[in-house]
Amino acid sequence: MRLTLLLSLSGALLASDPAPSLATREFTIKCEYTLRDVPDGAAVAEVWLPVPVSDRSQKIEHLAIDAPSVDFTCDPEYGNRFAYVRIEKPSSGMKIRLSVVAVRTETPSFEDTLVDAQRQRFLAADRLGVIDDEVKETAAKVTAGLSSDAEKARAIYDHVVGVMEYDKQTPGWGNGDTKRALQVCKGNCSDFHAMFISLCRASGIPARFHYGMAIPKDAPQGEPVAHCWAMFYADGRWVPVDCSEARKHPEQREYFFGHLDENRIVFTMGRDITLTPHQAGGPLNFIIHPYVEVDGKPGTMEHTYRYGPAQ
Repeated sequence: MRLTLLLSLSGALLASDPAPSLATREFTIKCEYTLRDVPDGAAVAEVWLPVPVSDRSQKIEHLAIDAPSVDFTCDPEYGNRFAYVRIEKPSSGMKIRLSVVAVRTETPSFEDTLVDAQRQRFLAADRLGVIDDEVKETAAKVTAGLSSDAEKARAIYDHVVGVMEYDKQTPGWGNGDTKRALQVCKGNCSDFHAMFISLCRASGIPARFHYGMAIPKDAPQGEPVAHCWAMFYADGRWVPVDCSEARKHPEQREYFFGHLDENRIVFTMGRDITLTPHQAGGPLNFIIHPYVEVDGKPGTMEHTYRYGPAQ
């Protein structure tokens, strides 16, 4: 028996109404996931679907999930929300569908309190977002002579945008590998922001990773694109940056230091993610697409995404 779950999110989960001066965009995202390559006789498939939630920059008004069963869980470190689906006697071709209606707001910097545990985590290295001697030396050179965290972060941003090339051809791109980014200076958004975050953290500036989807601004419907960005913390504020978009659109280089446009939606935050229930495999580098295990081993799940007018 399949379960179709429809939620109208309200109360504490809803973001406050956006300020009138900030641009907004309303849209629907529909996701379809299909199990593939399930071995004959498999007993159990476990699927963790990232689920976007409301925050100060986005309001999730409706969430619908069509699945055999659904439990909502959060990862213990970052609090990301997941729909956990457990499928008995799974077979290839089984589908799960998820859709959301979202109102996304342009994001400027914002005040926030950073507790000690958060500060420590957002200053620590990730498995691929390393902070080694090379990173520390690069950070020291880039920020030489600067005193404030905001000045240092701007210098790091300019360095990353200046030296990195947006490239999805050179092998190794897309893993958010700081060492590779420093050596090759090529990659996609995850590589740009791995370098930015590592250099910030090496400079004593808390920084964090956000993963979601970009919604093309010139088409009312189509296919969204997986995308990530970063934020750093200085002077009691989280400041958003999008280094890869600044590289691709030089005319918006000033804008993307301190702002994010409304043409996106965030699903998760952080790297090296441990799920609930705990996955059998190791921590996930980052997650936007579903993670699946079949009888305790990583499985395969195809995904398709579409966006369109709010429904």
